[in-house]
Amino acid sequence: MFRRVAEAAAAESVLVNPGVGPLAKRIEAFASIRLRSLSAPHAFGMLARRRLAGIESVQDRLDAITNTVPMQLTDQFEPEPTQMAHERCERVLDTLILLTSLESYDVLKRQHGSAGPCC
Repeated sequence: MFRRVAEAAAAESVLVNPGVGPLAKRIEAFASIRLRSLSAPHAFGMLARRRLAGIESVQDRLDAITNTVPMQLTDQFEPEPTQMAHERCERVLDTLILLTSLESYDVLKRQHGSAGPCC
């Protein structure tokens, strides 16, 4: 069951033409993809993180999902990080990973009742 949910979420997280277009459009595309890929499997993803992470195959799948975000960020925003100092680039990418994580999405859903666009 976990494998099917993870595969469906992975299918929702594919960036089309990563790194192409003006920065505002790339930000919008990345945010949209992250929201879609987190919303459908949200409840099951939190269950997996809290209760099933001790199972090696589940932990491996969770790690694989988590590890796609830095690669997506690099692909989507490749020109910008190369213009930053290395330390600043790492801080920016770490912040974006944190802000677009399943846990951050969960906080928005549970504490604020939404995790989608405000308008």
